[in-house]
Amino acid sequence: MNKWYFGIPLIALVAFYIYFRDFSKKDDALMAEKDRLVEVARQEKLEAERQARLKAVEEAKVLLAQRKAEQEDKKRQKEAADAKREEERIALEKAKTEQSQLKVELKDLKEEVADEERLLKIALDQKRAHETEREFVLGYTDAARKNKDRFLQLIDKIEESEKAKLAAAAAAAASKK
Repeated sequence: MNKWYFGIPLIALVAFYIYFRDFSKKDDALMAEKDRLVEVARQEKLEAERQARLKAVEEAKVLLAQRKAEQEDKKRQKEAADAKREEERIALEKAKTEQSQLKVELKDLKEEVADEERLLKIALDQKRAHETEREFVLGYTDAARKNKDRFLQLIDKIEESEKAKLAAAAAAAASKK
């Protein structure tokens, strides 16, 4: 019995050891498989996260490039608009300067026109005065010619009357003799 006290537990212990060792091998294999699956899952998760980060970085790069392109486009548009505004401002200033020069030129031309009109009026007045004087002189010369003709006729009549007087005096003197 003494042997049995030590033998049975010893046999049970050896059986339990064999059973546990076999169970432990299966459990270690299951645990290893489970650990491997967990590690594979963790690796897949890490790979997925890495891929997601890479994708996010690529998307960020694309967005950054897109924003940069948009900013450059906006900058170019703003520069073009600024240049256009500057050209318009310069054109406006040029137009205002030209307008003021044209106003001065117009004022000068109006003064010239007024001077020319005044001179034309004076010339027309002088022309009318000359025409009036010419008409007067023509009328005067016509009257003088008519007077001359009358005087010549009168002189001819006087000469004829003197000739007739002389002839009458000579006839009277001849009849007296």
